[in-house]
Amino acid sequence: MLTAKKIVSVFDPETKFDFQITNSELASVLIEKHIDCRQKTMNFLEGEKEEEPITVIDNNEDEDDNESLDSDDLEFEQFEFETPNLSKYSPRFLLEASGILVDRNLTQSMSESEKSKRKVAALERIPYLARVNETSSKELVDELLTGITHFEIIDENDSILVEKALISLAFVAPTFYAPAISSQFYEESLSLEKRQIILSALSKAVKELADNPDDEFEKDQFLTDSKTLSAKLESQTRRWGSRPKSEKKLKSRFYPAAGSFLFPFLSKWDKNKRTLLLESADKDILSRMIAFVGQIVSVLGNIPDIDKYVLPAMDFLATFRRIDDTNLKLSIIRSFQICLLSRASVGNQVSIDENWRIWLEECRFLDCPHLSIAAAEICELF
Repeated sequence: MLTAKKIVSVFDPETKFDFQITNSELASVLIEKHIDCRQKTMNFLEGEKEEEPITVIDNNEDEDDNESLDSDDLEFEQFEFETPNLSKYSPRFLLEASGILVDRNLTQSMSESEKSKRKVAALERIPYLARVNETSSKELVDELLTGITHFEIIDENDSILVEKALISLAFVAPTFYAPAISSQFYEESLSLEKRQIILSALSKAVKELADNPDDEFEKDQFLTDSKTLSAKLESQTRRWGSRPKSEKKLKSRFYPAAGSFLFPFLSKWDKNKRTLLLESADKDILSRMIAFVGQIVSVLGNIPDIDKYVLPAMDFLATFRRIDDTNLKLSIIRSFQICLLSRASVGNQVSIDENWRIWLEECRFLDCPHLSIAAAEICELF
């Protein structure tokens, strides 16, 4: 009865209670609740809503972070570890680039201009694709090198692209590409300009490998917890005396691949008549070849088996001693000196045979100060 009368009174304010509550405290509570409920109900029916507190969240920091994000950041793209500038002709995979360079992926319906643009774009992408497709690069040695070395060079930019492509391949997979590039260098049909580019690429690849060693873990890196703590405390203990600093060990990238650069290059120089002409017609290329052999020996350092590399290199140098050209003789002396010093650096007994000593004595009296001084230094040291 009480409930019914309360509901009616909410919608009809004039309705009055016709009963009495003897407990005055309970009556006051019920009346207060009744008035409050009726007021809220009337407000609702009249279209008034109760205002609720609104919490304002500052999203300025999140907005700053989100400005640099776009839909591409939330997608996975295979092999795309960076965002190089691409043209509509740029290939996305090494196999595709290789096919373009050897005309396998070019159709007869394409114009000569489009074919040329596609080949340039493919060549430009080789350094990036070789890094992210290392496995594929090892499987495409012959096709890639054929396409690169027979690329038609029109201007200096084309020469740079060919050189960069060869350097990247020789750096990523040296044991696969260094012998193959040496074979391309001695190809009989290759132009003198292409030989210069290939020799420059081989030299720069050797430097890149020598200048970028791999990190090598220390033998005691994985210690037990107690030994690790002791080592940490020892390193933080202050000592007044001087003590040697621990050096980070590095693993050479070039040493495992040194034979791949040196031995094929030494063994193939006389494979055809065209390269035999280097002794007479192309002495500049021959001088650079001799300097390249000296470079390989110089970056090997003091490795225990240095004679395995030095002795074949010295035999190669001896082949050209009788050529009457001052610049060529100077290249031979400098590379020969590198070979001798490399042997001496590991404690090997160094001696010069009679043929080399006679040739050096002859060079001492030639009308070239640099040549005579270098020959005199070798004779005095050894």
